[in-house]
Amino acid sequence: MTSKKKHDSLELWPAAQQASAAARNRLSTGFARHDAVSALCDELERGGYSVDRMVWLPERAGATDLNCGMVVDVLVEKNLALVVETDPKNARRSGDMLPQVISRGNYSQAAVLMFGDGVAYQRLEKSAASEAASNDAGAPRS
Repeated sequence: MTSKKKHDSLELWPAAQQASAAARNRLSTGFARHDAVSALCDELERGGYSVDRMVWLPERAGATDLNCGMVVDVLVEKNLALVVETDPKNARRSGDMLPQVISRGNYSQAAVLMFGDGVAYQRLEKSAASEAASNDAGAPRS
């Protein structure tokens, strides 16, 4: 039986950035999105972090889980939710969903990692997500 080291939530984001850079270096031209997710998970696991892939966050109506929602590509140490994108058009939409990811999963932080042309990411912490959610609550819906 191997024991996993317990990691502080403050070190998760720098570790994810480092793993993301290492994963990018391993990918060849024309890689698919699932290749980026696999390479990222491999690098995080190599660093001693526990990861869960494809974590479903259901939409809820009261206490009922509905058959819709969103997926987090990688959950690091049950605390940092990562969404991997390879298309810049999808990255912005995924970034807009970070407050809901943090709220539904009760995670301390969430980020979108862009794999592809250039290095880009968007990150949100729980306190900022709560503020964004309360601002959205009063916003008119179209």
